[in-house]
Amino acid sequence: MLRQAGPKAALLGHPRIVLEPGGRGLSELRRRFARPLSVLMGAAALVLLIACANVANLLLARAAARRREIAVRVSLGASRARLVRQLLTESLLLALIGGAAGLIVAVWSSRTLAALLVEGSAGALAARPDGIVLTFTFAVTIATGLLFGIAPAFGSSQMDANAALKDGSASVTATGRRLGMGGALVAAQVAISVVLLVFAALFVRTLVNLRTLDLGLDQEHVLTLRLQPPGSNQKRLNEARLRRVYGSLLERVRAVPGVRAASLAGSTPLAGDTLNPAIAVAGYVPRAGEDMHVRLMQIYPDYFASLGVPLLAGREFTAADDSPRAPRLAVINETMARRFFGGSAAAIGRSFGLSLNGWGFQIAGVARDSRERALRDEVPPLAYATFAHTPTGRGQMTLVVRATADPRGLAATVRQLAREVEPAMVMLPVETLADRVQDATRQERLVALLSSLFGTVALTLAALGLYGVLAYAVARRRTEFGIRIALGETPGRLERAVLGESLLVAGAGMLAGIVAAFAVVRLVNRMLFGLAPLDPVSFGAAAALMLAVAAAAAWLPARHAARVDPIVALRRD
Repeated sequence: MLRQAGPKAALLGHPRIVLEPGGRGLSELRRRFARPLSVLMGAAALVLLIACANVANLLLARAAARRREIAVRVSLGASRARLVRQLLTESLLLALIGGAAGLIVAVWSSRTLAALLVEGSAGALAARPDGIVLTFTFAVTIATGLLFGIAPAFGSSQMDANAALKDGSASVTATGRRLGMGGALVAAQVAISVVLLVFAALFVRTLVNLRTLDLGLDQEHVLTLRLQPPGSNQKRLNEARLRRVYGSLLERVRAVPGVRAASLAGSTPLAGDTLNPAIAVAGYVPRAGEDMHVRLMQIYPDYFASLGVPLLAGREFTAADDSPRAPRLAVINETMARRFFGGSAAAIGRSFGLSLNGWGFQIAGVARDSRERALRDEVPPLAYATFAHTPTGRGQMTLVVRATADPRGLAATVRQLAREVEPAMVMLPVETLADRVQDATRQERLVALLSSLFGTVALTLAALGLYGVLAYAVARRRTEFGIRIALGETPGRLERAVLGESLLVAGAGMLAGIVAAFAVVRLVNRMLFGLAPLDPVSFGAAAALMLAVAAAAAWLPARHAARVDPIVALRRD
């Protein structure tokens, strides 16, 4: 697998191609998604546990319906070990069918997931199941079959054959506190669902916080293009040639119809590849151990207009400022102005020096804080200097173009102009700033999407499990309900009683789920943004949604219980 070296290498003037074994995948993706994918694998395991509990409940109900059959077989000499083997074989067969279906769905959906992982990059990720994946799937399938089949199998083999043959109706009462193992499994499903819903709510709110984050710039209608002309390598830097190339390119791009503003910068927005020199500020006494490093970015005039970054005080650079003979001026961001000078207005006219070479800069303007690095990072103190007055790092630049409409329509024209100015120009793919912002939240979008999907599946399975257990219990208690109605209990009261018993089970599961979520939410603390791990909105929303779905799942069986005809129920018994 071939990939281009990272932006750091390109910035230092050493573009290269790195050859990596395809079996190891993309190292950038491994580093970026290792923790999120571990969390999502845990979520998938929890969904699997809910599915196991659901199937176990169905097998328990099926085993109860087969009590007489199993009792007859025991009476005719069938050993309990043979019964257990048969029931486990049935469970394993069911698990294998489900595993095969799941593998088909996984192969289909993995293409979408792989596309999302490498979205916006030049690489491609082929996600096909290999021998390791197939072996793992088979092992999980067998373990799943044993997990949901062992309790019903041993429960059925331990029954009293004589009692089962005498009790033909098998009218075991069961709801609420008498649901037994079925109720415990439902409560476990509800608990796991609450945990997954809490995680989904946290991740969705994190994504919303990042998407609504004030970037300090206008990302719409902005095009970016990384340029590497000859002479930009730091070992063979030809500054005069670069100034001619960049100046000519800007002149041509600004003349294109539909271009509102254009500039060049040493760093691509949201890439954060800037210099990091230490500074000395006249009249400012650093605290003991205070970090005096700031970010320093080289730019051309019209940079702030191109990105839509407003100036809070002073002015932007002009063409006259970008000359070796001009005074060294700087524009700083409001974080730097606030930290070292006490505010934007007070910073104008003040000066600071670079420790690495003693160059001094007078502050000409203060720009609003903007996210030049990762969205999650705090905005650092940042100074902007002209191309001519940047002490080091001059070379490759990023062209920033603000268009009057969709900037994608200018991509081909801009690339063609760059080729005309310098035929040997090396260019990275054209990107819009909006696409870069979208790519910056790729991890959060993936986690929010999959966690929401897992939460929805878990919620659906828990609702189906509660409905199934309660419907089965109501069907087995028809005689009891008929007697209660015949003795004068109103249908409404009976409906509320059955609904209350089922919600008691769901409530116990919800309480356990909230406690479990409190205990494990710290595992995803570093993946959150703009909210605390114990976010009351996320916990409250998860609990409210689970309660509403549980009530809806229990309502229909409770209504059926209230509509039992006592004459029909007693006649059947």
